[in-house]
Amino acid sequence: MIFYLDLNITFFQSVWLSWVILFRAPAKVNNPKGFTSKFMANIWACFCLAFTASYTANLAAFMITKDVYFDLSGITDHRITNPHSVKPPFRFGTVANGSTDEVVKTNHKHVYAYMKQFMKRNISEGVKALKAHEIHAFLYDAVVLDYLSGQDDECKLRVVGNWYAMTGYGIGFPKQSKFKDMINKEIIEMHYSGEIERLRRFWFTGACKSNIEQQSERSSQQLDQRNFTSAFLLLLGGTFIATIILICENVYSRFVTRSKQVSSETKTRQDYKPMMAVKNEHDDIHVRREKQLQKRIDMLNKRIHQLEMEKSLQPPAILSDDRSNANKNKLSFLVLPVTYTPEPEKSPKLEIVSSSPMDETNTPLLLVEQMNNR
Repeated sequence: MIFYLDLNITFFQSVWLSWVILFRAPAKVNNPKGFTSKFMANIWACFCLAFTASYTANLAAFMITKDVYFDLSGITDHRITNPHSVKPPFRFGTVANGSTDEVVKTNHKHVYAYMKQFMKRNISEGVKALKAHEIHAFLYDAVVLDYLSGQDDECKLRVVGNWYAMTGYGIGFPKQSKFKDMINKEIIEMHYSGEIERLRRFWFTGACKSNIEQQSERSSQQLDQRNFTSAFLLLLGGTFIATIILICENVYSRFVTRSKQVSSETKTRQDYKPMMAVKNEHDDIHVRREKQLQKRIDMLNKRIHQLEMEKSLQPPAILSDDRSNANKNKLSFLVLPVTYTPEPEKSPKLEIVSSSPMDETNTPLLLVEQMNNR
């Protein structure tokens, strides 16, 4: 049985893995096997987590807008009458030595006793303290507060609660003045025609629009790239780090492969070196033997040549009948056959076979070369 482990992952498998991680789909995927691919998959998972969390949070903030403020009912609210009923204690103040200060001092002495520590010198100082969260509420004339909230550039001021006391504004004329009836008539006509309400909205609204328009505008704002800067920075940083790790991994893999190849070649050379040494020694011995054998062959050929020369100098009668002449002259020949047997290695080999005659002292030598082909 052969087990095969596929370490490769195709492009479509990578896209499928990214889709599954992004939408958290319960689907079967081919998980990466390499360290770099695993690291990049984790970076993508972190990016998807940050992206979806940031998108959900910003979407909820933009779609469901809610202004957080203290919805006071008026001067009789429990947070005004009993500031220590909430944690932290509710802080509020007004302008010292003003009309509001006199009204609270006269009608709500216990409220005034607590409010004295948060008194301000003028309206501007009170508005700054309210924006800096030094106080939670600022008590003053409703008309002035409406004007200040409409002219606020940041639109962070809101007028809440019921009016505590209604006071009006008037224009003074001398007694028996002829302009009094004319002015009264014009004011009544402007009131019924809606001109006064139009002027009030024009001057009191100022830079800030109405609450309904503000809420509608904030709800229609779109999400942009700035809301997902951290998620994209995480993805870019992870991709850069993964690229560096991939380069280092490839360099290390090539180095290890080359080292293994060099060590394998070195081991192979070490294994073959004794065999080559033995073969070289065998070749040296073979060469020496061939030289010795060739030397002996040369000596034998030289001896044969000498014997042939001596034989050529003898009379022809002796050559015609060797045996008879040998018996007459009491001479006998010793025949030494020389056998040449070629080996598979093509190294010549000589065998000298001797036969003992009757009398070796006076017996000449006759060498006969015999070729034995196999």
